[in-house]
Amino acid sequence: MRNGSPRMKLISFLCSLMLFIVPATSFAQSPYSAAVTINGNGITYFEIEQRAMMLEILGSADDPEKQALSDLIDDRLRLYASRNLGLTLSDEELQAGLTEFAARANLTAEQFVEELGKAGVAK
Repeated sequence: MRNGSPRMKLISFLCSLMLFIVPATSFAQSPYSAAVTINGNGITYFEIEQRAMMLEILGSADDPEKQALSDLIDDRLRLYASRNLGLTLSDEELQAGLTEFAARANLTAEQFVEELGKAGVAK
């Protein structure tokens, strides 16, 4: 095959195209990589997306992604402070909080989690 044949030109073009495509995809961010780190604790892109989806469902934010990031940063700071004070949350306390939050929408905790799940929000 000659270097100038149509087949060689096509192969050369495809190889050149791969040089541009492969690096672009290899630098794509994983949803589980840290978008922000607070006191050594990462906040992932997945967490931001999930919180933003929940805020949209609840209709409680003008800019859900911005509010989600702000809320998650506050959560990490609270978690850091509570750990420094030796505070822990029991499963019963977590369930009571979820039940109280769900009751605001006149739902049980199970119904609330189910409805969020239908919208793509993980528990």
